[in-house]
Amino acid sequence: MNENIQVIKVLGKDLSSQELQKINETRLIEFGSTKIIEPKPDNEDWEKIYFLAKKGNDIIAFARLHSVNITILKKT
Repeated sequence: MNENIQVIKVLGKDLSSQELQKINETRLIEFGSTKIIEPKPDNEDWEKIYFLAKKGNDIIAFARLHSVNITILKKT
């Protein structure tokens, strides 16, 4: 079954206004998040990596990678 789903990787600075609107609306509905993702050169959203699963032009899923520090045996 081929549903023509495409997964793309995109930096926050390259997200379209329509993609950002969909992401922010969905985050509010699904997670109650009122923090708006607004990639700008002076904030963390600018260089973050996003994955968008699209069916045609519709975003059906999205994810964002976060950097984390991990400490193991007193080494970060």
